[in-house]
Amino acid sequence: AISGMVKIKVFAANDPANVSDVSNATFKIMAKVNVTEPDGGEVFKIGGTYPVNWTRSGTAMGNISIKFAPNGTNFNQTIVSSMSSGSPYSTSWTVNNTTLGPSVKLDAVKVKIESIDYPAETNDSSNASFTIVPNITVTWPDPGNNTLYVDQNVSIQWTTQGDCDLVNIYFSQNGGGAWGEPINAEAEANDGCYTWKVPNLNLQQADSKVKVCNYYYNLTPEEAGGETLNFTIKQWIDMVHPNATDKPQVGQSYSIQFVPHGSVGYVNASYNNGSGYLEFVNNTDTTPGDTNKKP
Repeated sequence: AISGMVKIKVFAANDPANVSDVSNATFKIMAKVNVTEPDGGEVFKIGGTYPVNWTRSGTAMGNISIKFAPNGTNFNQTIVSSMSSGSPYSTSWTVNNTTLGPSVKLDAVKVKIESIDYPAETNDSSNASFTIVPNITVTWPDPGNNTLYVDQNVSIQWTTQGDCDLVNIYFSQNGGGAWGEPINAEAEANDGCYTWKVPNLNLQQADSKVKVCNYYYNLTPEEAGGETLNFTIKQWIDMVHPNATDKPQVGQSYSIQFVPHGSVGYVNASYNNGSGYLEFVNNTDTTPGDTNKKP
């Protein structure tokens, strides 16, 4: 309280000595606190550090405590048990793994600041709710593995801070501008890896991305998932024949066989007899996957 011994006296301006009255008992003038951040709409990741800010009216307010309510009503989680209410009117909060269960969204969270001495009279909470999400970081593909090849099975890998039992995985062909439907057929267990057959999409464009999201939030808010840096998908050719056991004979027609992975289009073929490559097929369609040539 700013003051605990306050009384008010009212008197007539033209006869103050005879016409007046005073409060029957003393009362308190209380300080006022106002939470300014988080105040609604923010998204905090578990393990991240975020500001809690406030303003106050009344310099004799004393110390405050700061708590938060995962469900927006029961402020039973302590951020700071006691600290000065004065300048800089701010503290940092590293969000711990507070949860209502791995399958429950934490999208109704609020912060409350209250006076240590007069918590019932001097307090304030966030005007609207904010969200706490697990912190998902995709670790593969990474900058050292940013070229993937059509039809190859690769392991998308990630780590998670916070309780999260299920995830969805998305693929973007334009640097995260759009994600489409999940690439996993059903909710994926959050075990840190997912085997993905690289699609014949967005070839040679260095703006493909993968994003792993908490199943219960998916793409909204965007902070509920972690995404890769841009990577490139390329087509490739797998030679089948000739191989080490083949022995083509001079003058005979021989089937050169290969498997195109992805939209390869037309190909050229050349051979090397030890003195460099010589082209002997030009602009051949890859659809049949082979071509005939006499050695």
